[in-house]
Amino acid sequence: MKAAVMSITVGQLTETSQARPAKHKREALFKHIPRLVVYVVRDMSRVIYIGMTSVGPRERLSGHKGGNSALGLAIKRNIPSSNGWLVDLYSMPNRRAAYGVERILEKTFQPEIRE
Repeated sequence: MKAAVMSITVGQLTETSQARPAKHKREALFKHIPRLVVYVVRDMSRVIYIGMTSVGPRERLSGHKGGNSALGLAIKRNIPSSNGWLVDLYSMPNRRAAYGVERILEKTFQPEIRE
């Protein structure tokens, strides 16, 4: 398995601020994040959720946060602290690899939320 591409907070991934300097910096950062990733949402060593996306982690986490999934509800219940939860991103070469890595990580870390 590849090392984490990066770690970023839930708040950084889902922030909708339109302030020009902040938006410009975020867009530059997001430009380098691959779309197909396995992601681990955690609060320090506490693993909350493990998932995968092919639409990009920013879009996927924003969907969770704006929806009624178990992760989305947990994020909303725990604001503002959930904005500081870390999201570790692992770049995947294809969906098959992503599904395999996701399963291995779920067995290893047993996240609190499983959907």
